[in-house]
Amino acid sequence: MFAILRDRKALDGTAYFELHPDEIPEPFACWLEGSIFIRDAGFDFLVGCFSRANPKFDYFEFERFDSAQLGALSLELNAFLQTLVPGCQREVVFANYESLFSRDIWKEVDTEVLRGAVSRATSDIRDFAQHTQVERRPLWVLGM
Repeated sequence: MFAILRDRKALDGTAYFELHPDEIPEPFACWLEGSIFIRDAGFDFLVGCFSRANPKFDYFEFERFDSAQLGALSLELNAFLQTLVPGCQREVVFANYESLFSRDIWKEVDTEVLRGAVSRATSDIRDFAQHTQVERRPLWVLGM
């Protein structure tokens, strides 16, 4: 659910967000080489960070993040990571959660297990976004 996948062949179905570290070759191109993928349910925990970094971000659209927006995204993801300390309250884990589905779908998942998974995914995506910014490339977030 929270694993960051780098190989398109590892994808099961189409319920993924794709983060692509360069211009897309044509409008609405997807499943691109060099992209990373995360299940939509895992990405839901980061939607607030992406929305604050780029006000045009839309869950169901393809959105380009320029250098300034990548910088803002890194700050948002770093700030979130700093709150995801072992033993944190469940509310902290859900601080950036936005979804069509209620938080209740996660009620059976232990808070610490959820925190660890969200933290790892957040860290991986932050590192990917920072690397993209250092390379002076845009980041395309290809939504559902």
